[in-house]
Parts: sequence; structure tokens; C-alpha cells
Amino acid sequence: MPVYVRKNLMSITPDSLSNLSSDEDDYIKDPDQLIDKLPQPFRLVDKIFNRLFDIAWEICAIREAIREEERSKIRPPLYDCAVKLDDYGKALSLCESTDGRYLLIGLPNGLAVINAANQLPVSSWEQSDAGIETVRACLIGVQVYFVATIDSNSVLRLFCCAYEGIHLIKVVNEDLPEGSKVVDVQLSHEGDYIAVTIENEADTWLDVFKLPCDTWLRELENAQANAIKEQKAAAESAVDKQEAGDDVANEDGTTGSVTKAVSSQPTTPRESPMPPVTIHDVQLSKPLLHMKIKPTPSVVTASTSVGNQLASFKTTDDGNIIGLGNRHIIQEQHLEMRRNVFKQFHEEQLRYLPKDVDKPKLRAQCLFLNPSLILPAGLETTADIPNSIAVAWTGSTNICHYNLIKPVKDIEGKPEVIWPCSSPVTALATSPCTSLLAIGQNDGTVTVWNKQQGIPLGVSHTSRHGEVNYLRFITAAPFERPVTQPYLQSPKVVVLVGSTDGQFCLIKCGYGEPVRVQHLDGPVIEEPEKFTVIEPLSTMPQVVLLVREMSEISLMDVSKKHVLCLAALPPGYQLSSPMKPIISQAGNAQMLYLRGDKTDDENQPNDAEESALFVFQLRSFPCLDGYLQKASQEHGPYVAHVTVQKRFDALLADRLIQQNSRQQRMQQRWSMLRGEIDNLPSRYRVSTPAIKA
Repeated sequence: MPVYVRKNLMSITPDSLSNLSSDEDDYIKDPDQLIDKLPQPFRLVDKIFNRLFDIAWEICAIREAIREEERSKIRPPLYDCAVKLDDYGKALSLCESTDGRYLLIGLPNGLAVINAANQLPVSSWEQSDAGIETVRACLIGVQVYFVATIDSNSVLRLFCCAYEGIHLIKVVNEDLPEGSKVVDVQLSHEGDYIAVTIENEADTWLDVFKLPCDTWLRELENAQANAIKEQKAAAESAVDKQEAGDDVANEDGTTGSVTKAVSSQPTTPRESPMPPVTIHDVQLSKPLLHMKIKPTPSVVTASTSVGNQLASFKTTDDGNIIGLGNRHIIQEQHLEMRRNVFKQFHEEQLRYLPKDVDKPKLRAQCLFLNPSLILPAGLETTADIPNSIAVAWTGSTNICHYNLIKPVKDIEGKPEVIWPCSSPVTALATSPCTSLLAIGQNDGTVTVWNKQQGIPLGVSHTSRHGEVNYLRFITAAPFERPVTQPYLQSPKVVVLVGSTDGQFCLIKCGYGEPVRVQHLDGPVIEEPEKFTVIEPLSTMPQVVLLVREMSEISLMDVSKKHVLCLAALPPGYQLSSPMKPIISQAGNAQMLYLRGDKTDDENQPNDAEESALFVFQLRSFPCLDGYLQKASQEHGPYVAHVTVQKRFDALLADRLIQQNSRQQRMQQRWSMLRGEIDNLPSRYRVSTPAIKA
């Protein structure tokens, strides 16, 4: 084997220090440098930037495709047929009566009531310094309405509207401590209770008033009867004076014969040809304070020597309880000390947090609930009036239930039941029968509970970056199904959900069905516009009124995920305060009222008013003809709990109905089995002995 030996090996001299190669040549070459000559770490930075550009280009291509798809769609019709009402252009708030007959308008100098169908004035109440900014109304009798208003000075007034008159019942602020103001008011559906949120410089609390609706109705009936008697007496006296004057004239011979008109005496105001009786200055009974509810601190779950957490919470009266420990009670001072220790150890990291962060104002969300099995045994009622109130405070993870029927020794109520949640509660809603409860949280989670059975129907996550701020049960016709025996409950439940980040979706859940979340705002091209108004139409719950930040007013069919039409004000006007627009439906979803303000348009005539109230006749919109013909009535209860005996009877009746179908299935199975046996080979068959006669 030949061996190659380098010649003149000793003649090679070592390199001098000046001729040594650089360190870069001594290392092994990076294979990537054959294509890319950049050294590290610049090559890594270059790859990252190229990847970012590729992702951005893909996103731009997707958004451009979505925009092209949106442009190719058929645009919904735009209606600008609004009728201008100049008399109520300075409206500060709008509210529809429960039956849809009237529209209540809050004005800078009082309250006005108009007919929702023909816009004719019905009655008014005036006071110079009362700018009504909030109006709530409910029906307590036949065309008798209870109205609660809050003006610009945070003064709460309670009214009763009946017999074409507005009667002031009480000014709630007269009984409040000095410096207190009313920030919100909530009414029960039938007007049995109201909840008033009050705050001052040091505290915030909730006052619950019980309304004497039956007493008010009797007092109004008596006042009406007295007014009718006075009107009849005045009419008779006027007739007598006229007859006396005619007799004197006949004696003087200055006039001829006089024809007398005789009319039958009416028995009721509706039968009378005289003008309707208007009652003035009626003194109605004052509502009584039923309960005072203060914010409850966050409760820390732990064992306790008292027996349970709720028992320890009830036995403490100082209101400083934060949580319960093992054989001791944790108070606010202890937690404050722990916060100070935490700040001391993490001072370096905490300095990066924003310093000027305003804490949200403490507000109460409350719902009046009808009788159910949620309260402890012995506190149920059979009457269809609220017997409990559910309260959730801003930033709290607990929903506290207070009993309204149980007599309390102290006016300050304490919760009967506490429901803990995983994150702070931001929205609450209940079904019309109050058997289902929807809870929205600040992490975008929505939970639908059957509060009587204590089981969740569904838990879903609706938003990634926003908190739930709107919940509403809707009963759209395409979602309804026959009830499930024997529990008489609708298996399909639909909840309308809105979030602070602009997400708008439907949650479909039911008994034994998977939870489905259907987003209604379409593909997100850019940052979505937030919804400032989400309101289903009263007689068409599948049609929802939507108002966006940019003052776009639209009607959407949420069952089909289709925008039906857009509504626009006349040229020169725009929707007033898009973040808090003054808008309301009326006339059982036949009318849409909204306030428009004058724009800074040069073509606008100088004599145009600064603001005006506009009305759209929704019944004239062609796209709503099919919905108006199928206008749904009030939905029945989602859940109707019956006794155990009735459930057994229903199960037995259902079993007997299915007896014939079970027998048919049994015969089919036996015939199939016999056919399979006949097809078996003879060696596998088992011979059966013949039966002798």
C-alpha cells in the first residue's frame, strides 16, 4: 500500500503572530451562512422580522378578502322616514309603559306623558328645577302606572299615573341623611317592590321599599268617584242657572222659545258625554322602607367552629367581617396588614403599575325573584309576587339573596343564601318567570342557572378581552320547542349577551343539550365598535334594536344572523350622545322614538332647532311585515315545578302512551332474531323436542 509523505516537511516554518488567521476562520462554518452571510445574532433578528412580515401580510390578505365579501353582500335597506316632534326636542329620557300605550318623556322642567300611537299629549307634571334624566315605569292596575324618576340633582320622585293625571306620591330624598343622593332605582315586574341605590361621601347602600299598590288603587277609585260627583253637581248647577236665566228672559219677552236638551245621567265616566274626569291633588299613601342592604365584603371560604360559613356571617353584627377561618374570624384589619406587608416586599415591582387608576364606583345590581326553592325551607310563598331579591355589588364575587317575606327585627337585612362565583359579577338577568338566572362575569364567562333545582344549564366563555355588560333572555319563535314531560319545561333557552369589547352573541342551552355560542357581529375586521343599546322588540323578541358608537341604528334578526334594515335621521341631525342615546320603543314595538341633535352642517338652515324628538313607524317598514304578522305573545314559564305525585302521574301516563310502540319494537326484534336463527347452518342449530298434543 503506497504511503504519501509530504516532502520538505522540515523546511516549513511556523507562521508568525502577524500572519495568524482570525478567530472567525478557526471556527466551523455555520451551514446557514452558505445562504445567509449575516452572523449571529443578526441572522436571528432577520428571521424574526421576516416571520412578522409574513404574518402581517397574511392578516392583510384575510382582511381584504373579508372586506371584498362584505362589499359583495346586499346592503340592508335604509329608512329615513322619521317624523319630527318639535314640542319634546329637549327630552332627557324616554320610557315606554308596560302595556305599550303611553310614552313617558323626561324633560328639563318635568315629566310628560303622550299617547304612543298618535303622539297626542295625555298629561304632564312641571317643576322648574327637575330635569328628569331617568324614568322607570310599571303597571300596577288597569291603566294605572307607577313611575319612578331621578332628576339631574339626584332626587328620586315617585308618581302614580292614572285617569289622565300624574300624582306625586313621595320625594324619597326628604327622608335620607344630609348629603345623600340617589344614583339608581329598580322596579319589580308587578310593582310590589322597588330597590333604590343611595350613596354619600362615606358609604353606599340599597333601600328596598314595599309599595301599597292595593291601597293606591282603592284611594284612586274613591278620588275618581268624588270627582265624578263634583262634576255632576257642577253640571247640574250650571243647568239650573241657565234655566233661571231663560225664565227671566221669557218673562221680559226678549227671547223666543228655548229648546232644552235632556240627557240621561251616566253611571260611569266612560258612559258620560261629559269630558273625562281628571283627578287633581290626590293624597296617596307613602311607601314604607322594608329593608336596608349594605355591601357585603368578599367572604373567604374556610371551616369554622360555629358550624358553617353562613351561620357565622349571621351571628356577626359589626359588618367588618371579611372571611372565616378555623375557630377564629378574619377581619378587615388583618387583611389590611397583609396588604401593607405585600406592598413593602414588592415595592420595586409595584412602581411599574399605573398610579392614577380610578376605582369603579360601587353600584348594586339587583333582581326581584318570584317564589322558588332557592330559599331555606319554610320561607316559600304561594302568591305570585317577589319573595326574594338577589344583589351583586361592583367588584364582588358573591350574589346574596335576601328574603322579602320573612319578618325582620332590624331594618338592615342579612342574606339568606350566598352564591360564590369564580370572578366578579358584572351582569345579571332573569327569565320572565324568574326560574332561570343568567350571571355574567368580568372574564367573559356566562352561566345560566336553574335556580329552583340548583343546577347549571350551561357555562360558556363569550369574550376574551372584555367583560359581560348585557344579558337578556329572549323567546324567539324559531327556538321554541314542545315542553318536556313531566317537568313542563322548555328544553331550549336562548340568552342574548353583550360585552365591553364589542362582542355580541347568543347562548343556546337547554336540558340535556350541549351549550352553543353563536356570534352575531360577523368576522372581526378591525377593533369592533361597541354597542351602546341592545334591546329586543317587545312583540318580536327575535328582532333586536342595535345602536353602535358611530350612531348606526339597525334592526337585526338574531335567529338568522341577518341585519334587516338601518334607520337614519333626516339630513342635518344626528343621534344625541351616541354613548348614551335617548331612544325607546313604544306602542308594542310599533313605534321607535329617539332624540336627534343638530349637526354642524353649513347647508343646514339657520332656523332649524338645536334638537328634536323623532318617531319611526316600524309598522311601515316592509322588512318587518312578516314579523308583525307573527308577533308573539308573552312566553309561558320556562320551568313549572309540580308535586312529586303529579310527576309520577305524568311519567305513568307517558309510559302507557308508549306501550304500543314498545310492543311493536319487541315484535320487530324477535322477528329479526328468528330470521338470524333461520339463516344459521343446520349443524349450529339446537334441535327442540316436539311437543306432544
